[in-house]
Amino acid sequence: MVGPATHAHLAGTAALLLLVATIPATTVAVVPSEVDALLAWRASLDDPATLSNWTSAAPACDWVGVSCDAAGHVRALRLEGLGLSGGLGSLDTIALPALAILNLAGNNLNGEIPASISLLRSINELNLSSNCFNSSIPPQLGDMPGLQSLSLRNNSLFGDIPRQLCRLLPVRELDLSNNQLTGNLPDCWCKLKALQYINLSKNRLIGNLPNCWCKLQALRYINLSKNWLAGNLPDCWWNLQALHSMNLANNSFSGEIPVTKANHNCSLTLLKLNKNAFVGTIPHLEGCDSLATLDLSHNRFNGSIPPQLGDIRSLINLQLYNNNLTGAIPHQLCGLLSMRILYLSNNRLTGNLPDCWWNLQALQLMDLSRNSFTGEIPATKASHNCSLISLNLAKNSFTGTFPDLEGCNSLAILDLGNNKFHSSIPLQLGNMQNLVSLQLYKNKLIGDIPHQLCELLSVEILDLSNNRLTGDLPACWCNLQALWYMKLSKNLLTGKLPGCWWNLEALEFMDLSDNSFLGEIPLAKAGHNCSLESLYLSGNGFVGVFPQVLRACNSLATLDIGNNRFFGALPPWIVIWVQSMRILRLRSNNFTGEFPFELSQLSQLQLLDMANNSFIGAIPVAFGNLTSMRRPHNMSTLRPLDGLKYWDKIKINWKGQERTFNGKLELISGIDVSDNLLSRCIPEELTKLQGIQFLNLSRNHLSCNIPEDIGSLTCLESLDVSSNGLTGAIPPSMSSLSWLNSLNVSNNLLSSKIPTGSQMQTLTDPSIYSNNSGLCGFPLDMCANTLLSPNERNGEDEDQWLCYWVIAGIVFGFWLWFGMLFRVKAWRCAFLFFVDGVQCKIMKKVSR
Repeated sequence: MVGPATHAHLAGTAALLLLVATIPATTVAVVPSEVDALLAWRASLDDPATLSNWTSAAPACDWVGVSCDAAGHVRALRLEGLGLSGGLGSLDTIALPALAILNLAGNNLNGEIPASISLLRSINELNLSSNCFNSSIPPQLGDMPGLQSLSLRNNSLFGDIPRQLCRLLPVRELDLSNNQLTGNLPDCWCKLKALQYINLSKNRLIGNLPNCWCKLQALRYINLSKNWLAGNLPDCWWNLQALHSMNLANNSFSGEIPVTKANHNCSLTLLKLNKNAFVGTIPHLEGCDSLATLDLSHNRFNGSIPPQLGDIRSLINLQLYNNNLTGAIPHQLCGLLSMRILYLSNNRLTGNLPDCWWNLQALQLMDLSRNSFTGEIPATKASHNCSLISLNLAKNSFTGTFPDLEGCNSLAILDLGNNKFHSSIPLQLGNMQNLVSLQLYKNKLIGDIPHQLCELLSVEILDLSNNRLTGDLPACWCNLQALWYMKLSKNLLTGKLPGCWWNLEALEFMDLSDNSFLGEIPLAKAGHNCSLESLYLSGNGFVGVFPQVLRACNSLATLDIGNNRFFGALPPWIVIWVQSMRILRLRSNNFTGEFPFELSQLSQLQLLDMANNSFIGAIPVAFGNLTSMRRPHNMSTLRPLDGLKYWDKIKINWKGQERTFNGKLELISGIDVSDNLLSRCIPEELTKLQGIQFLNLSRNHLSCNIPEDIGSLTCLESLDVSSNGLTGAIPPSMSSLSWLNSLNVSNNLLSSKIPTGSQMQTLTDPSIYSNNSGLCGFPLDMCANTLLSPNERNGEDEDQWLCYWVIAGIVFGFWLWFGMLFRVKAWRCAFLFFVDGVQCKIMKKVSR
């Protein structure tokens, strides 16, 4: 029961509270000198309006990013990500004695980090990351006695890490990553006993890991990746038992990984040692039961995969690719039920996949490519829950029927290329609606291409090349609107291309070469948008004139329609609408008409193959203007074809043999117009094409001389002008072609002596000069004097007289020495004494 006194007390308290509530609220006033310091710094910024409410009209503690303490001092400045630009030199740090937190991350501040920032004696958190500071780290930062967190990452800081930072004894976090710092790792950091976080990644640091860092017992995170560090890991490294994350990737560390101790307490959840030069076997990592990510890829580890890894049940990400691992995959890995990523590619692993493989129902990304696995892929179980998003088994020796992937409807990437699968393509692939990339190349797949693949509306990459597929292309493929890369080459496909083919407007790469397609290339609808950059139709039975549909393909860089039955003249619009052409291969068709001089306007053309057609007329003088062929191509100037996301390819008749060049096609440049009906002279202007490596003009009706400046083609490796009507001498300048290793001038009307020179002397096959009745000299018969020009005869006469004088000098010198030997007594005695000495030595050795 509440008494009258209690009622009176409660009433008094209520009245007091009501009185307090009526008093107006006030904001703590900031010390004027601190306000002035902040306003002065704001005024120094490139765009002061960014801090729009920093004005004297508003209380400083209400300004954006400003926090104050009860005494009215500025306690924290948190201005991250506001787009501030300017410097810090105008910030009066002496005027901010209570500032404990300065966070200016994610702005555009530039210039030097001023040494005066060390005058913030109360600071415990300094974050200047993700700005544009471009100076060395001021040593004075070591004079901030209470600093616990220092972050300068993502700037352009350079120079060594100052040793003065070793004085920051309370520091717990040091992040200097993504700068241009050089020098060694500071060994004095072992004094920083409170240090828990080190990030020095993405710099240019060198040297070894200091042994004394093993004393940093509080260390939980260390990232030294993407530097130039080297040496072995210290044996004491596993003493860091509080360490949760260690990333030493992208360095030059070497040696073996130290073995863990028997009673080692391992707290690691992440261990990344990839892209180094570690050797030996994969460490067992016993005791690291919390490890979730293990990346040892791109090293030199050998031996087998340790079964003990199967005991780390927390493992989610295991990457061991690009090593020298051997043996089979241990079945113990099937126990890693949490595994999501498994990359074992590019090793020397063998054997079959374990039958328990599909137990890994959490697995999303698996890459076992570039090994020597054999056998069939284990079948999935009826109740199997497949989470795979990417499956790459390419470049192994898997056999049997196409693997059963039922239930793997989340697959986006499936690459089974370069194996020995020998069945038809299963209809169930059409159920994988999420497929973006389907690659089944270089197998032994048979049968028709199932029309169910038309259901893959998200597919962007489709490669079924190098198989034994038959039948026509399904017309419904025109529905694959996302497709940009399609390769069906080297199969047994037949029939005509579907009329709707050009509806695939996203298509950039199409290769239908080496099949049995026939008929004309379908026309496109008006307003067709063509994205093609590479088109291969060679080795089929296509007919008709040059495909009119290509007129809309303004980005076309590679066109190979060779080995078909196209006919007629080349249209002049090719140089107007397809200016991007770099590789043009029309060989082995029935094209006719004058040799098209318009091709000389294709400034980017580097490979031209029009061999084995019926072109007539002269080689255009304007071909000397082919800009891309006028400059040498080498690795230093190599760049991928603009915008292409794939390696291109082309077949070239190279040094008498047809070869396929893949990849870096910008290194190859040349012209092949052999087997046509071309006449007249070889234009001297062709000698301006100093970047070409092959020139084939053989089996035409060319006349006149070989151009005198042929030696200007300094990159030329192969020259074939055989089976023409060329006359005159082989130009002496040809001897200066230091790269020339394939030459054929046979079956012409050439005469005079074959030029000599360092590279010409390596061409020892006489057949390359055959059926030229007037040629002589190495490697043919010696030239008769009457066949030589006056200059050549004078040269040979001088050589003969030189030999005569040398022989005469040797004979005269010998008799002079012999005569003096018998006329001068001292010489004769010395000579006989020498002969007696030699005879005694010989007799002693014989007597032994």
